[in-house]
Amino acid sequence: MLTRTRTNCLNCNGELPSQTEEQFLCHQCCPESNQPQDPTSPLACSKSSSRLTPSSKESLLKRMSASKGASTGKVTTKDTGLHKLVFKVLLDGTEVTYYVDGQKIIDGYIKDQRIYCNHCNKVVSPSAFEAHAGEGSRRKPYDNIYTSNGVSLHELSMRISKDMQLSERETDDLCRECGLGGDIFPCKMCPRSFHPACVGLPGVPSEEWFCDNCTILVQKEKALAANKNAKAAGRQAGVDSIEQILKRAIRIVPICDDLGGCALCKKKDFNNSVFDERTVILCDQCEKEYHVGCLRSEWQVDLKELPEGEWFCCDSCSEIRSSLDKMISEGAQPLSESDLDIIRKKHESKGLIMDTDTEIRWQLVAGRSATADGNSLLSSAVPVIHQSFDPIIEAHTGRDLIPEMVHGRRPKEGMPGQDYSGMYCAVLTVGSNVVSAALLRVMGGDVAELPLVATSMDLQGLGYFQVLFSCIERLLVSLKVKHFMLPAAHEAEAIWMKKFGFSKIPQDQMEAYLNG
Repeated sequence: MLTRTRTNCLNCNGELPSQTEEQFLCHQCCPESNQPQDPTSPLACSKSSSRLTPSSKESLLKRMSASKGASTGKVTTKDTGLHKLVFKVLLDGTEVTYYVDGQKIIDGYIKDQRIYCNHCNKVVSPSAFEAHAGEGSRRKPYDNIYTSNGVSLHELSMRISKDMQLSERETDDLCRECGLGGDIFPCKMCPRSFHPACVGLPGVPSEEWFCDNCTILVQKEKALAANKNAKAAGRQAGVDSIEQILKRAIRIVPICDDLGGCALCKKKDFNNSVFDERTVILCDQCEKEYHVGCLRSEWQVDLKELPEGEWFCCDSCSEIRSSLDKMISEGAQPLSESDLDIIRKKHESKGLIMDTDTEIRWQLVAGRSATADGNSLLSSAVPVIHQSFDPIIEAHTGRDLIPEMVHGRRPKEGMPGQDYSGMYCAVLTVGSNVVSAALLRVMGGDVAELPLVATSMDLQGLGYFQVLFSCIERLLVSLKVKHFMLPAAHEAEAIWMKKFGFSKIPQDQMEAYLNG
C-alpha cells in the first residue's frame, strides 16, 4: 500500500481543500460524485479511503483518460508560451519598467531572456520582477511591464504572435472542443485548433479568425495600448511603437561600458526610425557600427541616406571584400605539390595508399552569393560538421544554427535572429565529395575568426584539414589580416597550440579586440 502525500486532484491537478486531505479527486472530477460511494472502493472520495494501491491508481488514471475521449495526438499548452515570444525580439539591455496607475514602480532591463532587476541587482523572471515591485498578488507581470516607448510585454507578444507564420508555430493536431482529429484549423494567434462545426462555423474561415480566448486578448491589447501606464512609459500618439522596437529605435541600457557601440564615439544610442545624426550603419565587412553623424564629423563621410547596396567603412574593408569575391568566383583551386605531399605522407604512415587519380581541391564559398554548385557544396558541408559537433540550438526557436552559419543566412525580414551573411565556408573536396570544412569570418584587416572546423570521421588523421588550414592561412596573409582567432575547447587547446601555432589570448588583449 502507498501512503498518499500529494494534496492535488489526480485528474485536474487542482488543489484539494485542506479539510479533505485524504481525497484523491476533487468533487467535480470524482467519477462517482453523483452516486453513493462504497467506503471500501479505492476510487471513493470519502475520508474512509485514505490509501491508493498501485493497481487501483493505474485503474483510476485509465478511467480518467478514457473519460476524456479515446483519441490520441498532441495538444500543446498555451500558458506562457505566447508571452515568451517577447524575448525573441527584445535585445539584451532593452530598458523595461513596472508601472501601476501611471506611476513608475521599479525598473530593469532584458538579460538572458529574463529581466535584470535594478532593485535587487539580479536576473529574475517577470513574475519575480512584479513581486519586487510589491505587486505579486496581481499575477499580471506582462501587462504591467513596459518598454521605454510605452509598449507592454503583453501587447508586444500579441503583435509578434499575429505576425508569425503558422508554419513556424507549433499547432494542435486535435480539436480543443471535442478532442478529435480530422479537418481542423488553427487560431490565428495561439496554437489551439478546432473543427469548424465545433465553433459554429459552416467551414474553414477564409479570413483572420481568433478563438474566444484570443478574441478577449485582442480586445485587452487595444485597451493596454491606450491606458495611462502606456502613456507614462512613453507611448506617443501617431507613432508605431512596436515598429520602433523591431527597428531597435528604443533605449538600450549599456550593460558593459567597454564593449559595443559606435566605433568612433563608443556611445550605444541610436535612432533608426528616421535618418538623422544618430542613425547607425554597419560596415558590411568588419561589421563595426558607426553613427552617421560621427562619420560626418570625424571622417567627413556625408551620407544623405542609408545606401541600398553594400557599404564599407574604409578602403581596407572594400579591398578585402573584392579579394574574397574574386576568390569565390574563381571556384575550386588545385593544391600545391607540398600540400599533396602532406596528405600522401599521412596515408603512408597509416599503411594506406593515396588515390592519385582523384583530384583534391579546395574552394571558398559564401552563401550570400553562392551558385547552384556552391549551394551543393554548402549542403554537403553541413553533415560533415554535424559529425563532430552537436546541433547548436537557438533557445527562442529551437532551430539548429549550424546550417544557418554554413549557408551564411540572414534573419527573415522583420524577424529577430543572428545575421550570418558575413560567414564564408572553406571546403576541401576529394573528387566531388566534401571531406573537410571550415567556417571563416574576416572582420576587416584586424581580425579573422575560425568558429567551426570538421573533417569526415572516416578520413580524420589523413592530413586533409591540415592542408585546408594552410590554404586558409595563405589567404589571410594575402589579405594582410593581422590576427587569426578561434574558440578552442579545453581538450583541444594542445592541438591548436602545438600543431597549428596558436597561443592563448590574454584577457586584456581579448577585451581590446572585442572593443567596438
